[in-house]
Amino acid sequence: MAAAGFGVPGTVVDGRLHAAHIPWVLDSGSLASHLQLPRERIVLMNDLVATARGLRHLAPKDFLCLNRGVDHSEENIAVIAAGTGLGEAVLYWDGRGHRAAPSEGGSADFAPRSDQEIAFLTFLKKRLPRISCEELFSGRGFRPIHEFLGPDIHHDSFSKAAGESAQEITQNALNGSCPICVETLDFWTDAFGSEAGNLALRVLAYGGVYLAGGIAVKILPLLEKSNFCRSFADKGQLSAILHRGGSKRRGSAARRCQRGHGCHPLRRLNSSLF
Repeated sequence: MAAAGFGVPGTVVDGRLHAAHIPWVLDSGSLASHLQLPRERIVLMNDLVATARGLRHLAPKDFLCLNRGVDHSEENIAVIAAGTGLGEAVLYWDGRGHRAAPSEGGSADFAPRSDQEIAFLTFLKKRLPRISCEELFSGRGFRPIHEFLGPDIHHDSFSKAAGESAQEITQNALNGSCPICVETLDFWTDAFGSEAGNLALRVLAYGGVYLAGGIAVKILPLLEKSNFCRSFADKGQLSAILHRGGSKRRGSAARRCQRGHGCHPLRRLNSSLF
């Protein structure tokens, strides 16, 4: 082995991983010693940065578009991934190529838009002192939504940790066996579309917005017919830019609204990066 690189879920500072949801202690020095490699040949990288850098290695057939727009290769690109947590990253165009930059946008405050989302935020505030986007846009976000929408309906997984309920709620929604589960997924995808649109605005992602992570591929049938793209572009005075744009360059950000990595590549990336 000549070198080793790791895509890790968390913030990497001075070669050390600072993770919020896993008990790992990783630093490049210890890994170099364990693997008997020079420290400069060990790379710890945020997992979403690794995903973003991997986009250019995929073929067009590896992508599934939720809403296709005009390609603008020399523009910023955003990547957002919901799974165990919420990851966000950016590929900035520097005039010669794209440079990947990490983000901890998942830890930003959740901003409700509708009366229902405001009521949901109030519901969560009774349980948690602070509501980050990640509390909603991750596997553990499904059950609180379900409990908010249908407080009298309980499923077998509700006796376990919140993240354990995501699979059951998703399966019930996909097969239509539980109306509240269907409502839960509708609520989630609607709000998630808005957060993806927020990211597009923050980084001016005219080169496209790509969805990765474990959840998108699992709920793809619902995602494709949901209000995701409408919520993505619902940004007041800037809605016209996200829908059509004053120019073709500006319009591409929302009109592409892409789910990066087709189903099979996404599964491969998840197994190695998330």
